[in-house]
Amino acid sequence: QVPNRNAYNERVELEYRRWKRHQHPLCLAVVDIDHFKNINDDFGHSAGDKTLQVIAKNISKCLRTTDFFARWGGEEFVVLLPQTPLDQIRKPLETIRKQIQKIPFKFRERAVTITASIGATDFVSGDSIVTAFERADKALYEAKNSGRNRCIIIEG
Repeated sequence: QVPNRNAYNERVELEYRRWKRHQHPLCLAVVDIDHFKNINDDFGHSAGDKTLQVIAKNISKCLRTTDFFARWGGEEFVVLLPQTPLDQIRKPLETIRKQIQKIPFKFRERAVTITASIGATDFVSGDSIVTAFERADKALYEAKNSGRNRCIIIEG
């Protein structure tokens, strides 16, 4: 019930064209659920699917109506924050991260805490959609490699 990668591709094209034309700030974040494979392995794929649905619902509650959120694939989501300067994205991204961590998951009578790592950046002069995404993805891997359950923002 979340837009997919094709919907993201369409929306990012639109936001990118707006950004190039009007030079309003545009930020991009990639959200990855930490150790998600363990959910599928330990509790089954239907539990994994339900987990993603609950997480998606919680992420969308944290965003403004002007923001765009889609499933990138697997356990990764992408968020576009138009007209949001880079110095203002930490708060909404931390809200997403903390909200995911607070979700009271229970599988087979066992409480499970799920966390997310987030990488983000802003679009800057000379960027393409691909270069901005690669920078956000690099920030995501930095978040994962430095302990997970954190948000890393790389300035463009």
